[in-house]
Amino acid sequence: MILLGLTGCARNVSYVKSHADARWKELGYQVVSYEGYNWSLLCGGDVWYSLKRADSPGALYSGYLCKWGDELQLYGPRVVSGDIRGLKSNDE
Repeated sequence: MILLGLTGCARNVSYVKSHADARWKELGYQVVSYEGYNWSLLCGGDVWYSLKRADSPGALYSGYLCKWGDELQLYGPRVVSGDIRGLKSNDE
């Protein structure tokens, strides 16, 4: 039973990695580097990335994507270093 679950996890991690650049770009981020992954029996696996945004070039973000159903869902990203002063919110 556990082996079957881990097989699905590995498949989801591979899927997320192969679609990550396009999904992060859709969300306004650019991938700087791959950070790693962790397997989850619930959703298959979380794939972590270091990211940057054009509107906050001095900040480095960390966030992850996971496959949930037919979607790649975003978690985070959070600022891990740098400065985000002057970053405009989507409400402005």
